[in-house]
Amino acid sequence: MGTGKNQEVDININIIVKQESPQLKEPGSVPNNQVQKIQVSLSVAQLAYMFRVLTELGIVKNKNLSELMRFLTNNVSTPKAKDISFDSLKVKFYNPDHSTKVSVQDVIIKQLNFIRKDLNQ
Repeated sequence: MGTGKNQEVDININIIVKQESPQLKEPGSVPNNQVQKIQVSLSVAQLAYMFRVLTELGIVKNKNLSELMRFLTNNVSTPKAKDISFDSLKVKFYNPDHSTKVSVQDVIIKQLNFIRKDLNQ
């Protein structure tokens, strides 16, 4: 670094570079505003109920369910919802309808059948 006015310029350049350069957490990661979401074939209602089942069974251990739902809305997309609404997910998490329960049951049965088949190979 220089002295006097040159030092001010160096400091200002450093500040601008730090503010404008994307912050990467680790090699190969993308900036926060460009995070690739996990794409699922479930509806928002199915996703919400699936995670409710996982939390009720103690498989997902997050105590703060709002944090869990915020994570899902920020990191998961469905075929009809690229950006999932937190309020929509919350309502569907706590108040699943009968058809959602049946469709999630079907997904879980498909998973079990896959595992059974895989075990027999």
